[in-house]
Amino acid sequence: LRWMPYLEVGFGIVFIVIILWGMQLIRRSEKNLIYAGMARETAHQLGTPVSSLMGWVKLLREEKEDQTTLLNSMDQDILRLSEISERFSKIGSQPKLKEIVVSELISEVTDYMKNRLPNQSGVEINFTGNSNINIQGDWVLLRWAVENLMKNAIDAMGTKNGVISIDLRKTEAGIQLDVSDTGKGIPRVDWKNIFRPGHSSKPRGWGLGLSLTQRIIEEIHGGSVKVLQSKPGKTIFRLYFP
Repeated sequence: LRWMPYLEVGFGIVFIVIILWGMQLIRRSEKNLIYAGMARETAHQLGTPVSSLMGWVKLLREEKEDQTTLLNSMDQDILRLSEISERFSKIGSQPKLKEIVVSELISEVTDYMKNRLPNQSGVEINFTGNSNINIQGDWVLLRWAVENLMKNAIDAMGTKNGVISIDLRKTEAGIQLDVSDTGKGIPRVDWKNIFRPGHSSKPRGWGLGLSLTQRIIEEIHGGSVKVLQSKPGKTIFRLYFP
């Protein structure tokens, strides 16, 4: 019996060591998921403009299109490549924040997403709320965060008709930005998991978009992002900025 206190202390130490070891493995696993996801996301982001540029070069060689039109399209793709490079260079640092007109940023993202919807798509993107709200932020990263939320909304609705609604307003708690869609919804058990690196409900998803969005909003801009509501036909992501 006199050895019992020592055994209890010993078991306690072993238990703590196991917990710490397990936490270290989890952190290492999450880091590996982030690195793998970042590599895949980079390849995905670069794929579209690079493929477009290859197509434009082929058309130039065949001289089947007006060169001015082709050069303008190539210029847009080069700008896109530059923006992608800037995104990844900023995500690992603390960029200098500047005053941003939020409605202008939303308008730019909306135009970009509309131009990339299939011709037969019945998806509508609507904006409501206050157009005269400014925040301190990084334009490139905030655009990336909103773009990720809108891409998720489009994926949730598939090729069916649907509506993405973006609502911006000022509250006592700060600036509130809601991004909602009429898609299939997110199961309640996944509300917290969707922000974890590597978690994805899509067969070929990499589970990085919402993780990056959370980092951009919370760590870089001091705000918050959460699932406010989700069920078939209605999902709302809410962003707060102080």
